Amino acid sequence: MSFRSYPCRFLGCFAVLLALCAAPQVRAQGSIVFDSLEHEGYMRYYFVFEPPGYDGSAEVPLVLNLHGAGSTAGEQSLYSKLNTVADTAGFLVAYPDAVENFWNSGLPLDPGVVLPDDVSFLGALLDTLELRYAVDEDRVYSTGMSNGGFMSYRLACEMPG
Repeated sequence: MSFRSYPCRFLGCFAVLLALCAAPQVRAQGSIVFDSLEHEGYMRYYFVFEPPGYDGSAEVPLVLNLHGAGSTAGEQSLYSKLNTVADTAGFLVAYPDAVENFWNSGLPLDPGVVLPDDVSFLGALLDTLELRYAVDEDRVYSTGMSNGGFMSYRLACEMPG
């Protein structure tokens, strides 16, 4: 590649990036239900995205979408844009909040730091959601960003079913 072709490639990439930024944002069409659950002395908050057309008559998959350290469920919803995928694929998405915005994912912390049992909490949340929604229990998944990703990994190890 010659020096002369580099600016053209840069300008081409810049034009694509500019077009993407200027494109209209796709917004999810489903509805959001806010709720809370008391667990081990903590009031735990979460919300569930219901895709359009969900009426509880048929079982659908459920995805837990866990935020990163220092973030929130609402921010995770914005970062991941998973609601727009759920719109077309027809699955529920649950966004729980961690205590103090940090999941107890099993990573080593400073001595004396005590975090709640988030594996137990997420298990209780799943039980609650499976009672309230028509969830296909064979298609329950967890994903997350950063600390939420580590928490998803821990769930896969400690709650494989």
